[in-house]
Amino acid sequence: MALQRNDLAKDSVLYVFCDGPKSDATDEELERLKKTQEIVASIKGFQRVELIKKEFNIGLAQSIREGVGHVLSLHETIIVMEDDILVSEGFLEFMNNALEMYRNDPKVMHISGYWFPVKKSTDLPETFFLQLATCWGWATWRDAWAKFDASKDYISHLEADSNLLQRFDIDGVGGYFSQLIDNKLNKINTWAIFWYASIFFHDGLSLHPNKSFVNNIGHDGSGEHCYVTSSYTWPVLNENGQLEKVDLNISQPAQEKLKKFFQPMHKSGLKHRVRNAIN
Repeated sequence: MALQRNDLAKDSVLYVFCDGPKSDATDEELERLKKTQEIVASIKGFQRVELIKKEFNIGLAQSIREGVGHVLSLHETIIVMEDDILVSEGFLEFMNNALEMYRNDPKVMHISGYWFPVKKSTDLPETFFLQLATCWGWATWRDAWAKFDASKDYISHLEADSNLLQRFDIDGVGGYFSQLIDNKLNKINTWAIFWYASIFFHDGLSLHPNKSFVNNIGHDGSGEHCYVTSSYTWPVLNENGQLEKVDLNISQPAQEKLKKFFQPMHKSGLKHRVRNAIN
């Protein structure tokens, strides 16, 4: 387990939320669920491990919302990972240092462990701010998560202001506005697009490293809401968990690099697939 190899694992409480079986689950799927729970129960290397099981399947989006809410009812901060996330040995150090560094800056609402493999990424500062929040290994504070709102009519607000829409959708190539539409039409059921929108409409910021601490290994076809691709994968992950505080401003160079990263997908008609980086 990659997280166990982090030095701070032994000081961390690990909460594992295990969704229940679907109503049409096969015997094989029920057996895999049972084995997964047995593996979780045997995990060592953390301060303690708590397994929270659901009797019935509630789906990824609701699982995340309920799980984050539960942990933040007990703690001021949370670091969140899904089961297809692979982290470096510097991940927990970076996330904890960032949570402590920006704890008194309410404008900072999200810490991203992941960053896209954009060209010449190391030309950017070691850490920088955007409003976009990636969900592959992330962290937040109780007060920030209290601003999460999946019920607001973001679509109408964005459609009423073309400049706001362009900024939200990374100059029209990000595919994020289409996620709001698809959720409204019940084509998908995701949560992180609403977290990004909550940050965006509160004029909040998300901290990113210039080299990712995280890879999503669900892009082998096994991950929820994921398709087969290597476009988001880093060959080597970041191990340096140290960071220095930076000004609370959106990084325009990072924004431009992100736009160029998304443009080929947009031109090839795959822009809707970018939802997989923020599902």
